[in-house]
Amino acid sequence: SIAENFALPTLARDTTVGVIRSRRTAARLAAHGERLRLKMGRGSDAITTLSGGNQQKVIISRALADNPTVLLLNDPTRGIDQNAKNDIYTLIGDLLRRGLGVVLLSTEVDELVHLTDRVLVFEGGTVSADLVGDEITREAIVSAYFGAVVP
Repeated sequence: SIAENFALPTLARDTTVGVIRSRRTAARLAAHGERLRLKMGRGSDAITTLSGGNQQKVIISRALADNPTVLLLNDPTRGIDQNAKNDIYTLIGDLLRRGLGVVLLSTEVDELVHLTDRVLVFEGGTVSADLVGDEITREAIVSAYFGAVVP
């Protein structure tokens, strides 16, 4: 279910003397879901009933529920609609402003340009470019990826 997917890694927070308190899970899911504008029916519904963007939001909420100091995101917006992307972009910006470290692997170059302050481009398992600040442009990333020398 949606709630089980969300709660599994942090289930101890919803358990008292070995009994799962589903209301606690529901309250935590609601709080995280509101933050990400998660659109869902009931927490007991199968996660597969959600759109791809909302499934992704549940997975990100699950990671955030553990109060990490660094969040690792692997293509967090791949294959989802623009509204869901915007919600995730807004969340990432909020997390960064709060001081959370975010490591983002993305196949979408524009995501890297707009969301990051440092980009490492890998080619053949080694770093082919280390771009910082104003060096982070679409052209620089693409050039580095295809092996061109980046000034």
